[in-house]
Amino acid sequence: MTVYDFKVRTIDGQEVSLDHYRGKVLLIVNVASRCGFTPQYRGLEDLYERFGKNGFEVLGFPCNQFGKQEPGTDSEIRGFCDLQYGVRFPLFTKDTARPEGGGRAAPGDAPAPARQWPILAVLGLVGLGLLLTALDVFRYGTLLIGMGPTVRNTESDSVLHQRELAIVTKGLKESEKHVIGGLSRAAPTDLAGPFEWDIKRLATSLVVIARENGRPDEVGLDAVRTCVGEYRKRMRRYATAGQLEIWYDAIHVEELVGYFPRQAREPAREHIAKKARKRTSQGAFDRLVERVDGQLRIREEPPRTTHLPEPAQVDIAHQIYEQYRQTLLPDRQVCLSNFTHVDTVRQVVGVGSVGMQVYLVLLSGPRDEPLFLQVKQAGPSVYEKHLGPSPYANHAERVINGKRLIQSASDMFAGWTRFAGADFYVRQFRDMKVIPDGNLLRPILADFAAACGAALAKAHARSGDPTAIDAYLGRNPAFTTAMTVFAASYADRNEAEPRAIREAPLARKCRRSIFRAGSAEVSPAPASETRDFSGSSLCFMVPI
Repeated sequence: MTVYDFKVRTIDGQEVSLDHYRGKVLLIVNVASRCGFTPQYRGLEDLYERFGKNGFEVLGFPCNQFGKQEPGTDSEIRGFCDLQYGVRFPLFTKDTARPEGGGRAAPGDAPAPARQWPILAVLGLVGLGLLLTALDVFRYGTLLIGMGPTVRNTESDSVLHQRELAIVTKGLKESEKHVIGGLSRAAPTDLAGPFEWDIKRLATSLVVIARENGRPDEVGLDAVRTCVGEYRKRMRRYATAGQLEIWYDAIHVEELVGYFPRQAREPAREHIAKKARKRTSQGAFDRLVERVDGQLRIREEPPRTTHLPEPAQVDIAHQIYEQYRQTLLPDRQVCLSNFTHVDTVRQVVGVGSVGMQVYLVLLSGPRDEPLFLQVKQAGPSVYEKHLGPSPYANHAERVINGKRLIQSASDMFAGWTRFAGADFYVRQFRDMKVIPDGNLLRPILADFAAACGAALAKAHARSGDPTAIDAYLGRNPAFTTAMTVFAASYADRNEAEPRAIREAPLARKCRRSIFRAGSAEVSPAPASETRDFSGSSLCFMVPI
């Protein structure tokens, strides 16, 4: 059975066989007149006008099933489309978009009989009632492309490791000194893409963490099911919430701790409080700064921290105070203007910044109050070849605006700049961010995974359409099952790729070599620390 075997009614009530469109490329889309995407009627009409003569058809099916965004009658819908957007592409009678319980047909799947499901569900559409959010393309009766709801994705260079799980606590040195949970380690892209990419990465990370701690896979898979279940539960709540309610929602420390078993709550509170006190600029000052010839200097610990020539330090300081400062809100500019430059070092940090320039800048306030700013180079998003180019001219601006979008409380000094032909984003080096301890998580991984799912749902609700996502997920367990299967499979790949690199002849040769960099001799990292670059990819199959 193909798409051509079905009959539908036009918005004027005439029965039409889809066989009429045989051999053409069909863009079949749910539309609605009271939706945030309604203005994209104009974009659909433009597509139809440009390519209609070349065998391309747009078929619009109004839907009121989700969010009650198309309550009008067929005649009212026709009048609205004619008057507001001059729509000439074919519109059909309003119908239910998907079967109960959610779900969708996979590309190439044979549709179910029309008598079982309404026509749009038969065609395999997501059926979210949102223009261009639920979109499928057919040619020769076969589903070629299927698109679900989109969000602003996060990106990273690899699957998360134990020390980099997606949720952290973050203290606010503002009017409300609360500790808030949210996403941190994953760099936001501010590019709209499929929401399930982020869930796949988080789900895989949970299985990896369980394995790194010597736990059986069932522990990690149970954490995945708990995580996705909490994500779905939270998204269901956001689907009926107001925009401001979503925007002001935050996961406070007591809510975070509340996910844990009763006996684990007090140790979690103590861990968070202790780490938050230490992870500040003052804490970093006590550990990283020394006095040399009467002057404060960041302690040099090659290769982690090395000083730059004086002219380079002056240039970086100038860029921070002249260009970066202009990207802050005016009140933050006033605050920053009370600090002066003390020292700058080049910094070597985690695997996410391999090949990138990173600098650590020490500033001092009127009463010798230290402030550390980290200046990190930003390159093109790994998503751009899949989602299109970034709308930002500066890649660091993309990162910072993404952070502001998905985080309830982003760094007050987060901004961006450009110098030496590269883009850089700037943030506080220590801003009371607390990364969970692996030993603390070991017995409560599933409980912590639930908090991660809640945090990711909040980020997606802020940057996407929670009604669309909730409708896509439906009420059956298919999505949770799919994420569980994927997580186990990709965790296997996460282990196999570095092993293959270590066993490669070139890798063995490199580990035996000594490289010279200027006058310093640098030995390659031990085999256990080598990183897989050739096949590295995110856990949702987007190659770096």
